[in-house]
Amino acid sequence: MKRLAGGKGRALVSALAASCVGVALVVSASSGTASATIKHVATRKGSTKPFVVGFTNPTAAVEVLDTIGKAITARGKRLGVKVVELDDQLTVSKQVSDIKTLIGEHVNGIITFPLSTTAVLPAVASARKAGIDVVGLGTLKGTELKYKPSSTAFNAVVTQGAVQGGKVEGRAFAKAMGGKGNFVAINIAAPVPGVRFQLQQVINNVLKGHPKLHLLGEEYNTTTNETGGIKAMDEAIARWGSKIDGVIGYNDYSAEGAGIAAKTSHLKLKDVMGRNGDPTAVTAIKSGEITGLNTIQPWKEGATAMNLMYRLLKGTKHVPAIATVHDVIYTKGNIKKRISWTAAVQKIASGKIKGQDASSGH
Repeated sequence: MKRLAGGKGRALVSALAASCVGVALVVSASSGTASATIKHVATRKGSTKPFVVGFTNPTAAVEVLDTIGKAITARGKRLGVKVVELDDQLTVSKQVSDIKTLIGEHVNGIITFPLSTTAVLPAVASARKAGIDVVGLGTLKGTELKYKPSSTAFNAVVTQGAVQGGKVEGRAFAKAMGGKGNFVAINIAAPVPGVRFQLQQVINNVLKGHPKLHLLGEEYNTTTNETGGIKAMDEAIARWGSKIDGVIGYNDYSAEGAGIAAKTSHLKLKDVMGRNGDPTAVTAIKSGEITGLNTIQPWKEGATAMNLMYRLLKGTKHVPAIATVHDVIYTKGNIKKRISWTAAVQKIASGKIKGQDASSGH
C-alpha cells in the first residue's frame, strides 16, 4: 500500500477529519481577520428579501468539514437562503471573531462547528441576544464527557452518532472478531472529550455481552495521520505481539496505519475498524488495508443543519432542539453502496437529497 508518503504529508488537521466532534484540538491565537466581506443584505423575519446565514467552518482544508459547508450552501440555495462561509483556519480566536463579524453584519442566522464549545459560548449568547438564530454542529456541553449537546446555548444542535455509532460499530467489530480474541484501541493523543467519548462507546459495546473478547490496552496516535497510526501499531506489536487479533482506530488514518504496520510485521488480524469515511478509507476498505469502517455522513449533517435553521428563520413552532445524524457501517461487502460525498452534495443541490427534518414543499 503506497500511501505512507501521503500520510507524512497530512497535517494535524487530520484530527478533524477523524471525528468532527474532536475539533477542540486547536486553541492557538489567530493572526488573521474575517476571511470574507459581507454586504448588509440580511433582513429580519417577515421580509420578502432572502435570508442570509453565516457558517463558521473550522477549516475548509479538511474534506469532511468542506463537505459540511458545501452541503449547507447547497441546501440553503434550494430553500432560498444565501450562505456566507468564513474559514476559521483552525484557530479558536478567529472563530469567535468570525461569529462577532457575522453579528455585526446583522445576518439572520449562524451555523457554527465550535473549535471549543466553551470559548464560543459568549459569542453565541451575543448572537442570540441580537435576535440571530444559532445552530451548532457536533457540540458538547462545555468539556463534559457525557455528550450532552448545549441545547440551552444554541437554538438547535446537529450531533453525530457518538452513542448510536458506538453501538453499531462495537457490534460490527465483535461480529467480525467471531466473538472472541484480543484487540487494541488506537486513541487520539490529545485529551479531546468528544473523540475519546466516542471511542469508549465503541469499546464498551465490543465488550458488552462478549466475555471472550478482551481489550489488551490502548496506544496513541500522536500525529493523528496515517504515519502516527503506523507508529502506534508498531508500539502495540512491541507490547503484545501475536496476541493482537484486531484493532479499533479512533479515525480512518489510525486504522489504515495499523493495517500497514500489521502487514509489515506479518501479523494477521481478524478485523481493523476505522471511523469517519473519507475517500482514503474507502480505498483502504477496497484494498483490504482495513476491514471495517464506521462512516459519518457530513453531507447529511450540513443539509440537516440548514433545514433546522430554515425552520427557525421561518418561525416554525416545535423545531427539534437536537437532530442526530446516524453513522453507517461499511465493509468490503457493501462499500459499493456508499454514496460519495461529492455526489451527495450534488444531489442536495438538485433537490434529490434533502437531509433530515426537511421542510415540506422543498
